[in-house]
Amino acid sequence: MPAVVGTSTPPRGVSGMIRRAAFRYSESDWTHWLLLLGADRVDVVEGVVEDLSRGRIPNIPAEMGLGAAWRHDREGVLRKAAVAAAVGAVAFALWRTREVRAPRGRGGPPRRTSGWSRRRCRSSWNRTSRPGR
Repeated sequence: MPAVVGTSTPPRGVSGMIRRAAFRYSESDWTHWLLLLGADRVDVVEGVVEDLSRGRIPNIPAEMGLGAAWRHDREGVLRKAAVAAAVGAVAFALWRTREVRAPRGRGGPPRRTSGWSRRRCRSSWNRTSRPGR
């Protein structure tokens, strides 16, 4: 087997452009490796889009190895699912607690703000010198 193993297909699409840009940097540079990691992620998205354009629906859990993980590391799969559910629930709760209010001193449509940013804006508004005072 040769020392370097690779595919005979040249890089293509956006991921290929990112890969070509990565090899402008030395292997000792973080930029090189971060660009290659990003290119891999972009390649996954390109593969899904290509499958959908051909009328195929990709089986993403099978491609991610979920079946093997369930057989060999059931506890880890359940832990990851619980963490994902918790993060999703917190994100949804934060999104739902935002309320609509009209902006101060300006016309226009109301904007959505979270409670934290509302308190922050109010406290910074009170600290700053306002015109006419």
